[in-house]
Order: sequence, then C-alpha cells, then structure tokens
Amino acid sequence: MDDILPKELQVIQKSSNEIKRTAKAVIVSYDLASKMAESIESMNFQIAILDEAHYLKNPDAKRTENLMPLVKKCKRTILLTGTPAFAKPKEL
Repeated sequence: MDDILPKELQVIQKSSNEIKRTAKAVIVSYDLASKMAESIESMNFQIAILDEAHYLKNPDAKRTENLMPLVKKCKRTILLTGTPAFAKPKEL
C-alpha cells in the first residue's frame, strides 16, 4: 500500500459528510458506518480495520448486518479488540 498523505485521510464525524473520492483511508464510528454503509461500500476499499471488533459479535444486530457486506467485500480485514479471546471460532 502506498503512503497515505494527510489530504487522503478523512474522518467522518456526521452522516451528512460525504466521502471524498480522493480518500484512501476513512475513519468512521460503527454507528456512522452502519448508517453510511452503502456509500462506504461504493468506495471499494481493499482493507477494513475494525477496532473493538467484539461490537460485531452478534450476527443479528443491525450494526453487524449493515457492516458485514462491506467487510466481506474487502480483500483483507484486520480485527482489533482489547477484549479477551472469543469463546467460539464462529464469533470471529
């Protein structure tokens, strides 16, 4: 991956923010990402880095339902969490 310049990094702070086509990296909360899933998915990002990944543990939660198509579309996904290991492999 090429270096990311500051102008290529975007922090989304509200759902009315549009994702810049020049953005190589977008930082967004789970709640906003869930609301903006369609526009994020249209960006065709190759890597998803999910902090506090245990928030996606429940497959029936709206947050998980909205974000999993985006995560599955990426070539790579990195899950980060400070929570001790999950009890079951399917929870990953």
